[in-house]
Amino acid sequence: MLHRTLVYLTLIALPLLLTSCHKLDSIDFKKLNNLNIEQNKGSLLVTANVEMYNPNNRKFVIETADIDVYVEDTYIGKLQLPNEIMIPAKANFSATCSINVKMGNMLLGGLSVMGKLRKGEVNARFAGTMKVRFMFASKTLKIDNIQKIKIE
Repeated sequence: MLHRTLVYLTLIALPLLLTSCHKLDSIDFKKLNNLNIEQNKGSLLVTANVEMYNPNNRKFVIETADIDVYVEDTYIGKLQLPNEIMIPAKANFSATCSINVKMGNMLLGGLSVMGKLRKGEVNARFAGTMKVRFMFASKTLKIDNIQKIKIE
């Protein structure tokens, strides 16, 4: 009886140990498409389709994200992802995200951002963390991507 219990515990613990030691690489932010801006009281709601790439050999689910967005080194707001996005392994994927931009943040760096917007291109930085779940484990991924965004 004790031997059978040890076998069952080993079978349960082994997958947990193997998955918890696996290193996951950060997700790459590739492109923003379908940018839409709506004005609210004292803020702007920016929605966009964010194209990303998962370089890992594992599929996983993004549970939560805490990602700050900077445009031309000016803090704009937090990227808000939909709940529990399933991410395929070694593949491109996209999700519709939003950023609630406070007007005070835009005023601080407004001249720099406006000058770049007129040229049709801005530098955007995504920095923060994502909590992901795969199999029986969860990990926190660090995100720090910079990308040029073309405005048309």
